[in-house]
Amino acid sequence: MFNKNYVVMVIAIIFFFFQLYIPFVHASETEESKLQELQRLSQIFYEKVKIKEYAAAKGELVKLSLLFPTISYKGLTTTEGIEAISAVIIHSKKELAAISPNEKSILYSATQLYLAIDALTHPLQPYWHRYYPVINKDLNTIEQKIKTKDAKQIEVAYTHFQNDYLLIRPAIIVVKPPYVVERTDSLIKALVSQQVDQNKEILLNQLRTNINQLFYGDGKETWVNYIGENTIWKTSVGMGITIFIALSYVIWRKFKGVRYST
Repeated sequence: MFNKNYVVMVIAIIFFFFQLYIPFVHASETEESKLQELQRLSQIFYEKVKIKEYAAAKGELVKLSLLFPTISYKGLTTTEGIEAISAVIIHSKKELAAISPNEKSILYSATQLYLAIDALTHPLQPYWHRYYPVINKDLNTIEQKIKTKDAKQIEVAYTHFQNDYLLIRPAIIVVKPPYVVERTDSLIKALVSQQVDQNKEILLNQLRTNINQLFYGDGKETWVNYIGENTIWKTSVGMGITIFIALSYVIWRKFKGVRYST
């Protein structure tokens, strides 16, 4: 007769495995729904600001600010990324709380927030990547103005570029390691403060290379945490399945041996 202890053992292992698996799936689905809602709120907030419905925009921003701290961002971004989004939320609140709201400043902040949260929810195809032609055009303009040696025109070109870069900077912080952003910031600061024309050209070329890598890099710098966490989970699942198969085979062999012995 087949030993029932083996059956009980297999059932216990399967039950234990699914007890671990089901809460994980449930938690993942919960976090995913929260992230989708976060993105939805950021989009509505941006749209309301765009059509100057500031009272409605303020209500959406309140909902977003209450939801944001309830989400787990492990494997999605760094501490710096969370801080970047929080800073934009706080700044947007201040802009909306002004007695005479500055339309351009509010729209700028709303765009920053939308791009940053979109980067959080769509790290592979973020919306901020669409700003590459804008940034590239700014760099071309700076190059042209440097050749004219007109200090005022160069300063205007710098300002225009910095405004466009700062617009997408929170989104970049969300998906890139801190040292990548710091490297870009350092190059920009060095370029703006540089007085020698030849050095300006050298720094501009370095900045252009860095910007290209920022937008079209191989992605290794972006996905370190995400890949690491997924690899651990997949390894755990794989080990569980392997153990289950091995035990099933042992039981099958045992059952087969009992049959032939009887």
